[in-house]
Amino acid sequence: MPTSLYKYLLAGYIILSGIILIIYPRDEVIRSDAEGYYMYLPAFFIYDGFESIPTDPRRSYGPNDETGKYFSHYTYGVAIFQAPFFIVGHFALNVLSKLDSSSDYSTADGYSHPYHQLIFLSALFYGALGLMFLKKTLNHFFDHKVSILGLVGTVLGTNLLYYTIFDPGYSHIYSFFLISALLYYLIKWEKNQSALNMLRVSFLVVLIIFVRPSNVFIIFYVLGFGLIVKKDISRRLNVILAQYKVVVGALILLGILVVIQLLLWKEMNDGWIFYSYGSERTFTNWANPKFFQVLFDVQNGLFIYSPILLFGAVGIALNFKNNRFNSTGLLLFLVIMTYVFGSYFNWWFGGAFGHRCYVEFFPLLALPMCDVFKRVLGNGSAIRGLFYSIYGLTIYYSIGLTFNYVHPWEGPGWTWGKLGEVILRIFFLG
Repeated sequence: MPTSLYKYLLAGYIILSGIILIIYPRDEVIRSDAEGYYMYLPAFFIYDGFESIPTDPRRSYGPNDETGKYFSHYTYGVAIFQAPFFIVGHFALNVLSKLDSSSDYSTADGYSHPYHQLIFLSALFYGALGLMFLKKTLNHFFDHKVSILGLVGTVLGTNLLYYTIFDPGYSHIYSFFLISALLYYLIKWEKNQSALNMLRVSFLVVLIIFVRPSNVFIIFYVLGFGLIVKKDISRRLNVILAQYKVVVGALILLGILVVIQLLLWKEMNDGWIFYSYGSERTFTNWANPKFFQVLFDVQNGLFIYSPILLFGAVGIALNFKNNRFNSTGLLLFLVIMTYVFGSYFNWWFGGAFGHRCYVEFFPLLALPMCDVFKRVLGNGSAIRGLFYSIYGLTIYYSIGLTFNYVHPWEGPGWTWGKLGEVILRIFFLG
């Protein structure tokens, strides 16, 4: 029965995605940051370079004033994962264009309607893989009921749903998949510190960093995983030193990826070394990071738009002392990342729904969150009833926000009063 239930959940995920693919227009997928991640594919497979890519200059990617070439300050990490869908789809569109040049699906230019759908399908695929790994991880620690509550809460109770179906071209769903896989293999590595498991972990860490370089601090989470007493530190170091060839191999892989990226940036800008964000302000708040605002402000505060994650915060506190579920390392990692986000000049990461930078960390939070679920469900019926009510309300609230979101919810015009009007509409006005 539990296995069948997972199949029903997967079927529901696919059906919901299919409905959204049909109902909602998909010509706004390749835009803003998503366009920067994606442009490597049409440049390489269609336009033989970065001179004539038909990007939208109203967005972020007009041609460089000096070189006349289009430039992305993002790495090609996301494009690696999108490439299989792009290649197959582009080949199919070329075939269709020869059979029927008048078809809506015959324009094989990299930016027509079908390419937006391909990126959407890519996000659905990696989102499903990420949930599969998360399911396996949760099943390792919890019974099926708690695991399902954790999976459903992660998908429907957070902005993960939004970044899967409405902004699937951003890096977050791909990072979600990678970190979910990393967590699964970290647990395997802790139990069996073989070279193969070390290789899997190292390979995933490299990809996580390359897809979104600001996630480089995941290294601290990995190195501290499962450490409880001081002796564990020396044992961990001994294992790493004994398998140094794997670490060296991972560093070589990262080096190769970086060199290729530098070559691409040189092609775009005719220079090896430059500041990829140009005149854009970056970490201007480093001396006064906006910790509280990142977590609780109306401008995309993490817990304001995904309150179910408060269960995860409670779980970290409950397990901090014994470092169960790597809660000590997780707290350290989240504090570092919150400092990084809070130091950014645009600490709410504008044009976003909720604080999008945490989306990839939801697998890590799912473990302490599910631990709280397990503890609560061990109480009497009154406590369980209260829990299910709160759980259901947080999911209903999150889904309501997701489907009521209209860009942009930010700036001076976006206030607590405006958010309150949306909440009233969700719960009382239909």
